[in-house]
Amino acid sequence: MGILQVVLGAVLAIAGGFCAKWFSDWRDGRNMRTALAAEIQAMLRMLEQERLIPTLKGEIEWLENTLTPREFNITFKNTYNVVFAGSASKLGLINRAKTHDFWRGDSDLLGDLVVYYYTVQTAIEMSELIRDATMNRRNHPGRAYTDFASVFSLSEPENLLEAFKRLLDLIKKARDDATDLIRRLEPQRLESR
Repeated sequence: MGILQVVLGAVLAIAGGFCAKWFSDWRDGRNMRTALAAEIQAMLRMLEQERLIPTLKGEIEWLENTLTPREFNITFKNTYNVVFAGSASKLGLINRAKTHDFWRGDSDLLGDLVVYYYTVQTAIEMSELIRDATMNRRNHPGRAYTDFASVFSLSEPENLLEAFKRLLDLIKKARDDATDLIRRLEPQRLESR
């Protein structure tokens, strides 16, 4: 009987270790889902608060009517992805913390998160190019452009107009993707807005 107790004790200890690891991963995944949803929702609130979409539409309308670029100085902080960047090595845990059907995960969630953050980063870089091009026009009127923005010929009003349209499309995509991701990460967060 002694050996059976030892074997049973060992099996229970191993099972307990697996359960503890599973529970720890599940809890970390839930916490990560909550933190990512909060970070993404903060970006949505910033877009609304700063009225970025109406501002871009106004700039596009201005350029279409006048072909005279104005200074565009909207900047983003580099803190938009702190949670994502800080938890990149553990992103796989979010699928272990399902918010609905325990056994079925959202297999596209990780890829969609990466696409969302890449879209936001691209929008930030595009806004910086536009800002640099419009400030360069103001600071050096009539001068040949030798900066990075000239690679894209943003010194030309027609090209700048297309860049504004592309930026608007990126911002709208980020907004729509953000809403979808929040719904998938933490559905109750959208309901409480």
